[in-house]
Amino acid sequence: EASDAIARHIENVVRPYRGEIEFVIANVGSSGANSRRSGSGGTSSHRSQITLRFPQALDGPRTPSAILEDLRGLLEGIVDAEINITQEGYGPPKGAALSIELSGDDFGVLAALSRDVREVIGGINGLVDLTDNFDRGKPEVRVIVDRERAWLSGLNTQSIGYSVKAAIDGLRAGTYREGDEEFDVVIRFPRNFREDLANLEAMTLINSSGKAIPFSSVASIEQGVGMGSIRHIDRKRTITVLGQAQGRSSTAIVADASKLLEEFQLPNGYSLRFTGENEERNMTQFFLVIAFFIGLLLIALVLITQFNSILQPLIIMSSVVLSLTGVFLGLLLFDMPFGIFMTGLGCISLAGIVVNNAIILIDLINRKRKRGISVEEAVIQAGRTRFRPVVLTAITTILGLLPMAIGVSFDFRHFTWLIGGTSSQFWGSMAVAIIFGLSVATVLTLVVVPVLYCLSDSASRAIRKQMRPATT
Repeated sequence: EASDAIARHIENVVRPYRGEIEFVIANVGSSGANSRRSGSGGTSSHRSQITLRFPQALDGPRTPSAILEDLRGLLEGIVDAEINITQEGYGPPKGAALSIELSGDDFGVLAALSRDVREVIGGINGLVDLTDNFDRGKPEVRVIVDRERAWLSGLNTQSIGYSVKAAIDGLRAGTYREGDEEFDVVIRFPRNFREDLANLEAMTLINSSGKAIPFSSVASIEQGVGMGSIRHIDRKRTITVLGQAQGRSSTAIVADASKLLEEFQLPNGYSLRFTGENEERNMTQFFLVIAFFIGLLLIALVLITQFNSILQPLIIMSSVVLSLTGVFLGLLLFDMPFGIFMTGLGCISLAGIVVNNAIILIDLINRKRKRGISVEEAVIQAGRTRFRPVVLTAITTILGLLPMAIGVSFDFRHFTWLIGGTSSQFWGSMAVAIIFGLSVATVLTLVVVPVLYCLSDSASRAIRKQMRPATT
């Protein structure tokens, strides 16, 4: 009843946002099938989950992150329950912005370590919804049987447990039929008797010989909290501390947490490591770095085969380095973090785009030199000839990516223009990386590549002159 009352209150808080939310689903007495905190679904009367489904289109007047930020502030006043707000990720890396795994043998020690870790990092700017996935379960009553006394009294754990179950839950004595319906007839003690543990301890048990044995002589009752679930990672008991990012990048939050936990003392046999989004980010970063250099290597091999030279492909590849300057400049101007996945993907795509300008420029220079034109004149004529197609190609690419960069899109279902939205957050960094990288690389390619070509030609002639044997 308490969980249902809190869930209904939260539904009333969410009601004003119905125009921006597709529907709301409340699971009272259940952790839900996709509960990030619990790691699995399950039935538990003290836990509930409320799911907000946003429209399928990723573009809307307000992003889900902005709406959840408003709701987080409105729900802070609820003190009768622990409320955790999580948002499903739209792409890699997935997982909580901050995820710290504590592993060891004793869940009691792990729970204390989890509490200490949350106290240490709780003050980090931008870290919200800090919690852990330790399922503490519900209060329970344990029956502790003295096996030796029970055996001497003609009882066993099965008979004692059966008697306690009958006293609390009752026994099915038969079936009552009324028409086509059947009803179970259950016999059990009155409610006031079942709710008082002293009455259970005062019960009398009947042994196999028919003698009455006081319950207190063979068993005792103690109260405690049961384990809701036990989680293992690599065969070690583990509790994970989870947190979300708000207003700051997850990279900055993980860096702050790592610095604060540098001197955190752990007992022998216990370990702490950062996982979740941070772990996936590192794996993605490693993959993209390898993919970037493999792409550069393949491009260089093709260019060496095409130009039958090593020096000229290096001049062409310099445009890739120039484009990275534009990437960092664009991210700095738009105040965007270097997203490992989308920005990295933009850099890899950019490497294949910007070399085209240098290729057609150097190819034309080589063809003019074969006609007997001097190096300086060939560079000037090639730059004048290729200037327009190079610039027009860059402009068309930039204009095509501009709506994605500034977050302007068109909703074909409702025939309306949308500014901002979730998709712009996802694709924006990649578009900005390509636009600024291509812009800077195009301008510098028309200047730097011809200069490097002339310098390389002068250096080659000087080297050949030095190696030429002296003649008298």
